[in-house]
Amino acid sequence: MPQDPNLRHAEGYFELGLYEEALEELALADRRPENRLEVMARSLEVHIASEDWGAALPLSEALCELDPEAPAFCIHHAFVLRELGRVAEARDTLLEGPEELRNHTTYHYNLGCYEALLGNTGGALASVKEAIQRERKFLQIAHEDTDLEAIRDLLPPLA
Repeated sequence: MPQDPNLRHAEGYFELGLYEEALEELALADRRPENRLEVMARSLEVHIASEDWGAALPLSEALCELDPEAPAFCIHHAFVLRELGRVAEARDTLLEGPEELRNHTTYHYNLGCYEALLGNTGGALASVKEAIQRERKFLQIAHEDTDLEAIRDLLPPLA
């Protein structure tokens, strides 16, 4: 739990789905320089949850620049790009991201989604199968994900 009361309040508001209130608390926390990176990261989470892609984009870009080795920032940035319809950029963001990314199941799953949307069924299937092999829960997710319509018939069957 964060020590800063504004960060704690923002966390509570976020968990309740009160995104405007969370952003107000984050703005107050942002007045303290030691909170800057955490405020940016939490603000990005709020904008993603509220599907405010326009506000999320500059934050995700800035976080990737501030900490290019942080896998979560890269994954979030790619996701924001995808939601803005910039799928090729989303894929490239993942492919050009830090090596540590490849240790994250979400990297493989999202890469598969972006490849499927771009028409690369072979790459899509390989990436999604890698995600499923790492975490079985992604099989169910893949069968329901509209991004993977092009490869749905090629996925392993649900048990």
